[in-house]
Amino acid sequence: MGWVSRIDEIYPRYNKKYGEIEGFDELYQKYSKSVVGSAALLWRLVYQYVLDMPKEQRNNCYLLNLQNEESEIEAYEKLFSWLGHPITESARRKIKHRTSQNTATIEKPTKVHDFNRTSSQANSYWKNTLENEEIRIVREINSDLWNEMQLVKE
Repeated sequence: MGWVSRIDEIYPRYNKKYGEIEGFDELYQKYSKSVVGSAALLWRLVYQYVLDMPKEQRNNCYLLNLQNEESEIEAYEKLFSWLGHPITESARRKIKHRTSQNTATIEKPTKVHDFNRTSSQANSYWKNTLENEEIRIVREINSDLWNEMQLVKE
């Protein structure tokens, strides 16, 4: 699936800099050797870092893929607004053009990062790519944090 960064390369450095994450070592021992487990653990580090950040230091804009799927224009308008700028007509045209395409412009079906892919296409890609057991692993690792992210995003 292209370039893969393993949790084994990152977690020891993360742990040294930011400290241990409660319950993470058990998940790490259980799933760090699988590609899907490793990727889900990496995302857990990202989510956990944001959630552990003191509220007064948070300056985050949450763009959730499911919301983007409904209206990418609205998602980008939100991002531009959060940055303190109106969305440009050029950006609006590019987004409309990209989202009007019927299919993703994927060179290979195993290509992970296709920045022309819409949120809807990305969501479908992962739903169609992962096996049921892999989805279960991702949920085991991250579903509790996903629920917390939903609460702090407002």
